[in-house]
Amino acid sequence: PSEEQGLALAALDSGRWTVEPGSRALATHGEGPGPNDALGLVRELHARDWITADGEVTLVGLHALSRWLDAQILG
Repeated sequence: PSEEQGLALAALDSGRWTVEPGSRALATHGEGPGPNDALGLVRELHARDWITADGEVTLVGLHALSRWLDAQILG
């Protein structure tokens, strides 16, 4: 995943971001920055089967998040 996709997966997995029902746009909850392109980012993540239509991170999305986190640590 790209930097933006990895951050989005982490935020969705933690509940800091959610997908607004019926809009396919990201909403932020709590502190921290929001996405630059909320609608486009949801489309990208959904097209890769990393999230469901409701914004839940899929098993494939968790694997992508794990790869991104490993790359950040090994950086």
